[in-house]
Amino acid sequence: MQEEKISLLDKSSWDKSEILDRMTNDDFYYGYLGKNCLSSSSVKKILHSPLAYQQSFEPLDEKARVNLDVGWLFHCSILEPEIYANQIVVDVKSRDTVKFQNAYEKNQGKSTRVFTRKEVELVQGMGMSFHNNSKAKSLLEGTKKEVPGIDVLFGIPFRAKADVLGDDYIVDLKTTSNIDRFYWEAKTWRYDIQCYIYCEIFGISKDNFTLIAIDKRDNRVGMYKVSDKSYENAKYDCKDAVKRFKKYFIEKEEEIYDFTLEGFI
Repeated sequence: MQEEKISLLDKSSWDKSEILDRMTNDDFYYGYLGKNCLSSSSVKKILHSPLAYQQSFEPLDEKARVNLDVGWLFHCSILEPEIYANQIVVDVKSRDTVKFQNAYEKNQGKSTRVFTRKEVELVQGMGMSFHNNSKAKSLLEGTKKEVPGIDVLFGIPFRAKADVLGDDYIVDLKTTSNIDRFYWEAKTWRYDIQCYIYCEIFGISKDNFTLIAIDKRDNRVGMYKVSDKSYENAKYDCKDAVKRFKKYFIEKEEEIYDFTLEGFI
């Protein structure tokens, strides 16, 4: 049986099984593939503007980096407890301390990350709430965690990594600062686009894609599905984003700075 091939944006061709194996490495997944595949996050950037997509490859500011670190730690606490247990905790409330900065600099380039006691306590509270929720916890039983996937959508390679992959369902973990406004937060961050891309790549029905959100303030748990209308909107917007990506980054029919929003008021 001939191995299935997939071509990336840099014109390289890979055996699908080989690239899936390489995708378990975060440096490869977020580094090399981040530039040579699209994803749900890059689609959202392209829909905002071609410039926003280009700027997404620049280093993150401190606030964004901290938020990503804490989000990553929360995912580890639920999905990869062995990795979570190996992270370094500094007994301070703020990263703006000499003690934290010394620990951070000492561990630069290592596989472990450094967190404040306050950040870890935040994650511990959310993790405890998750594990005490029988509905949420049951969705993890007998599943695979952090499963990579890759496929071609609308003629462009897309990558994804499912937090939780069951036999016929996907679970994605989210944190929120206000779960009472999660509906609007989901609209802002376009979780429907993530649902569409993941369901297409992993061959899962959108009815079997579940978002589990946990409130960082009081640890309340919410479970959400994506509506038919949102799913169709996501499909349309993904297709539109690919069209825009080809125009500005492949065919280069226009310069990214010429991108202009137009309409009536």
